[in-house]
Formats: sequence, C-alpha cells, structure tokens
Amino acid sequence: MKKVNKRQYTQLYTYVIKEVLVSFFIAFLFFFVIFFVNHIIVMAERILAKHVPVMDVLTLLVCYLPQIIAFSFPFSALVGSLMAIGRFSSDNEILAFRASGVSIFRLFIPVFVLSFIFSSVSFLFNDYFLPIGFIRSSMIYRTLFSRNPELELEPYSAKTYEEKVIITGNVENNRIDDVIIIDKTLENKKRIITAKNAYLLNNKGQEGVISLELRDVFSHETDIHNSNDYDYAFAKEMVYNILIKNIIGPQSIKPSAREMTSLDVWYSIKEKRKKLNERKRTQEEKVQKQLYELAMELQLAREKVG
Repeated sequence: MKKVNKRQYTQLYTYVIKEVLVSFFIAFLFFFVIFFVNHIIVMAERILAKHVPVMDVLTLLVCYLPQIIAFSFPFSALVGSLMAIGRFSSDNEILAFRASGVSIFRLFIPVFVLSFIFSSVSFLFNDYFLPIGFIRSSMIYRTLFSRNPELELEPYSAKTYEEKVIITGNVENNRIDDVIIIDKTLENKKRIITAKNAYLLNNKGQEGVISLELRDVFSHETDIHNSNDYDYAFAKEMVYNILIKNIIGPQSIKPSAREMTSLDVWYSIKEKRKKLNERKRTQEEKVQKQLYELAMELQLAREKVG
C-alpha cells in the first residue's frame, strides 16, 4: 500500500475543511432565516401592530441578532458536519480514503479542529455580544414602553403586575376605557379602583414610572381580616403611578445567567455564596445564643430546686 506523504495530507485536510465549511454556511443560513423570521413574526404581533416607529423596531431587531446567532450557530455546526460526513459516505469517499491508506482518525482530524474553533467562536460570541445585545434591547424596549405603554397594556385584557391586577377595556392611543385596578394599600388593605377612562401621562421628571390619570373614579378599600371594615370614595380625577419594571417584568430588567458574561456569573456566584455564609453565621449565632439562654434557665431551675 502506498504511503501518504505530508503534502497529500495537507490536500486532504483542505478538502475536508472546505466541504464542512460549505455545509456549515448552508445550514447556518437556513437556521438563521428560520429564527430571524420567527423574531419578525413575534415583533410584528407585539410591536409593529402597536404603531411603533420603524427605525425603533429595526434597532431592536439588530439588538436581537446576537440571540438569533447564538441559537443558529450550534445547530449549524452539528448539521453542517453531518451533511459533509454524510456526503463522504454516500459518495464512497471514505472507502476511497481508507483504500489510499488514510485512517479514520486522520480523516476526522479537520472535523475535530473545526469543532474546537466553532466552540471557541460560539463561546466568545455568547460571552460578549449576547449580554451587550440583551442590555441594549432591554433599554430600547423600556424606552418604547414609556412612549407607547400600549405594548403591555393590551385592550380587553387582565394582567397581573407584582401585586397589582389591571383590567382594561378599549385601548386607543394614550386612552384606556373602563379601567379596574386591584391592589393593596400601605395599610395592607385590599383596594379596588374603577375608572371610566384613564389617560397615560408622560412623566419626564419621573424616570421609570408610568402615570395613569383616572377619570370618574370610585375607590373601595377593605380590611383583609375584617370585611365589615371598609372605606369608599369618589373622585373626578386621580393619578395612579406604576413602576415600569413591575409591568414589563424583572426578566426584562435584570439579565439571567444566560445573558451575562462568564465573569459576571462568577462574581454573582461569589456574592450569593458570601450572602449564604453570612446567613449561616447569623443563624449559628442565634442557635448558640438560644442554647446559652436555655442552659442558664436550666441552671437557675436546678438552683431553685436544690
């Protein structure tokens, strides 16, 4: 059997790498289009239908690109490798390589090298660009919501925000009809607020707060522990403030571990571990104090008996 020299191995590696890369790019294009179209459909339903400016939507879509690529890259690497190896097998090229003295291990060395490169690129991309895209998209969405609260306050719907329930009628521009708000007062009393209309106010001086100007208001407060203790009031107008973070959810404000860099995750783990150790130390001190007090009480009891 003729021995394969180094130059022929170089040609072999180049050929295999070329086939895998071509298959990878085809698969990447396919998955990227699928996930991209899916994001467009979701945004069309949630954002475009609410008359949000096109440039803001395009900016938000660009910020979502790292998430789309993060999903597309590993699938493309897997499918691309399978497509290339499948073509080698179907065309009997693997058999030809082995007949020429090329071992299976030698044949798959380029695939292993490309897999390592793909993994490294994917890790760097997810560790750097994905958190940046998430933070930027969260900032843009909060800005869009402050300008167009209709993104979350949908017509004829009931939504729970923290400990508040907001029931809305028809929503048009910055006007909401037949509003019902269920929440709790500072005295922990259950409160139900109804209004014929509500208008969304632009609070430039209060960042992170959305204000509803309620018209023809009726408010009913009830003590949770005593249903006979209640208060009610009527008002022509009332301003009701809601924190934006309570409406769009903490997941849109604070990134999860997936949207953080590995260094940030490590710092978060250290911080949580530190808090856990402090809680353990505090708990142990309480236990030791209670044991000491119990021992002193037992000693006093023995002295009285004696």
